[in-house]
Amino acid sequence: MKTRFFNKIADYFISIDRGVFLVLIGMLYATIFFCSFVMGYKTVDLYGRILCSSVFVFPLLFPINDSITELLGAKISYLMIIAIVICEFMFSFITHALAVLPSPSHWQGQEIYPILTTGFIHIAIADSISLAIGFFANTYVLNKWGIKWFGTGFFRRSLGATAVGELLFTISTNIITFHILSTENLMDTANIIISDYILKMVYSFIICIPNAYLVSLVKKHIQKEGTNNELNIIPFNQIRVKYRT
Repeated sequence: MKTRFFNKIADYFISIDRGVFLVLIGMLYATIFFCSFVMGYKTVDLYGRILCSSVFVFPLLFPINDSITELLGAKISYLMIIAIVICEFMFSFITHALAVLPSPSHWQGQEIYPILTTGFIHIAIADSISLAIGFFANTYVLNKWGIKWFGTGFFRRSLGATAVGELLFTISTNIITFHILSTENLMDTANIIISDYILKMVYSFIICIPNAYLVSLVKKHIQKEGTNNELNIIPFNQIRVKYRT
């Protein structure tokens, strides 16, 4: 009974156009990103270590980015990075423009909105630079290692690319946000960078395990669909056919 039920669910997802999955992944990607974006200035004291609160959700983005790169190709990943940068600037400027509109004098707490949304603009500036550095490096490393290793070892490629991308992103975004655009001293900023990166990598290691398993299942499923193809190449991305196995 259970087997038939799960088979029906599997058949349903198989019948869905693959473009729908890209939309769903994109929605998940944007949701996680804007959760971390809005909480960018919120810090947490965890046993004496200063952390950005966004560190608890942001590491999810790198495995998602790796999945997109592996299954859909580096060009799609680059496009999503550019799109998310454009969206965060739109979000920042629109929310700030709305926040500075005059409010009734008797309403409580209205002065908080311009202060908060000004912070969004600062974070957008820091993120746009950091995303260009960190996420592009993540995609580039994963893609190049994929070619070198003929598409095998996605887990170690994903973890290694995440380590590179997270390091570059964490250093650049925290220096810009807390040291250049804010008043934190370099020592506190360094404390945040070290604490964030250690937690992110522990978090990323845990996340990369189920992510690698799901990606392998998707690749196996697509290969089964392409049994008529002699090379068993994943049809998602024809650009890097030499390592899509």
